[in-house]
Amino acid sequence: MLDARDDLSLILYISAITFLIPVGIFCKLIFAKLTKRKFYLSMTDYFDLTIFVLVLFLWGMIDQYETNELTVQIFSPK
Repeated sequence: MLDARDDLSLILYISAITFLIPVGIFCKLIFAKLTKRKFYLSMTDYFDLTIFVLVLFLWGMIDQYETNELTVQIFSPK
């Protein structure tokens, strides 16, 4: 029998890497300031930040799923 919690945990582990996205953008900012260059965000940076926000939202939803008891067992087998 498959458990939804196992799938959600796998998603959390895989998506944890997205927390490096803001770190990379921050490093670009620091490098630009140290070398006195102009800092700009590319289209891929905007896309990466959007993915980061979606992953944060997913983490919040999974946290709510794991901490609250469901009155209707959606994922339980019949």
